[in-house]
Amino acid sequence: MTGYYTGVYDPMFGVGGTRAAVKTNEVNEFIVSYFDGKVVKFDMDYLELLLSTDETVYKEYKSLSRRKRRKQVTRFVRMYNERHPVHYLK
Repeated sequence: MTGYYTGVYDPMFGVGGTRAAVKTNEVNEFIVSYFDGKVVKFDMDYLELLLSTDETVYKEYKSLSRRKRRKQVTRFVRMYNERHPVHYLK
């Protein structure tokens, strides 16, 4: 991703008067639903909707507080993916 420096005052370096291209790294996470083919930017609400299709995973997910759910989100995605593997045709 490329951003532009607009010459905003910085107390360490003073005022920058020119526009300079600055490259930054940005991480985007997406959820792919193989039920309807949607690719959606990661959202906790949409993840909860997908997890609700598996009663065992969903019950464990809902038993945790919101804070613990956020911290363990990758564990639940991995658990769901292990229980519902995707098979590709050759």
